[in-house]
Amino acid sequence: MDLDADLSRIGEWLPGADVVTFWSDQEWREELKRGGARNLYFPLPRPKEGPHVTEAMFASLEWSWRKEFSHHPWLGDHWTEGRSCLWIHPGSGSPVKNNPFSLFEDCACRWLAAEPENEVVFSFGEADEEVRNHFRIAALCEDQRVREISFSNPSSFRNELAGRGAVFIGNDSGPGHLSASVGIPTKVLFRASDPAIWRPLGPRVKIYDSFSEVSKIL
Repeated sequence: MDLDADLSRIGEWLPGADVVTFWSDQEWREELKRGGARNLYFPLPRPKEGPHVTEAMFASLEWSWRKEFSHHPWLGDHWTEGRSCLWIHPGSGSPVKNNPFSLFEDCACRWLAAEPENEVVFSFGEADEEVRNHFRIAALCEDQRVREISFSNPSSFRNELAGRGAVFIGNDSGPGHLSASVGIPTKVLFRASDPAIWRPLGPRVKIYDSFSEVSKIL
């Protein structure tokens, strides 16, 4: 159910329920208890220090964390060798996380030059309008092997990426986490956030934290 759409229905679900919520104000706590919730858990949504945010949430739920969880494809391993599509998501939810578009443009050009059948998809979300404008004036847009894709929901993004992506490159962003969770080789360039806390979890993830390492991506 969508609480934002119909908060009045929460009473149908609370009796005897374990509730995990990022809201922690006292009024909300009391409302959950009055509704009959059994256990309440309040994981930190934006921790400032380690361990990894997912491991910290497991701890707050009193669940055990195993080392192999960091390399598990949580949405299924959908990657296969032999694909030719480089998937680039050059935006993120915050401009301070974004690396220069020229960096991603260079990766795309090198990928296209490597093999004639190679193609590149640039994907954009609702917060990426400025980055999208950089893409649309770039010379590589004239190459017929380059496509622009926008998605309105995570499910359609996941399905398209899982079905065709050979490699994913992006900033610290939700799409990077989705890519890692479906097993796509995921290369993430961190700029403002701590990869020890926020790195994507998956079997084929590599993290880069400086421009000098960019040449190692492809």
